[in-house]
Amino acid sequence: MRAQWPELQIVVIAFDADAGRKVEVQQALKRLGETLRGTGLDVRELKWEERLGKGIDDFLVKDTAHRNKVEEFLKESLASLNRSEVSVANPVSRDRSRDEPRPHQQEVAL
Repeated sequence: MRAQWPELQIVVIAFDADAGRKVEVQQALKRLGETLRGTGLDVRELKWEERLGKGIDDFLVKDTAHRNKVEEFLKESLASLNRSEVSVANPVSRDRSRDEPRPHQQEVAL
């Protein structure tokens, strides 16, 4: 992947919202994140409550505000590359109960 896209620096993972309650999906998400971080990529995860839509497509279609939050997050993520930052502050995250992000990872609870 790095050979195919050498300019790639950030990957945003947006698994379905039910990933939080399915052990197999949690394990797959963890493996994917670890694999991508192992290549030096900045891995960010978008998460939202399942009641707001199962998939990212459902989440984005449900409410214009959701699209705005995701768009702002993506813009800030791209801007962070120009500032050589590993992770950016997340203005939309309200989930403070999770563990601190690991290097090259940012989790965003929408």
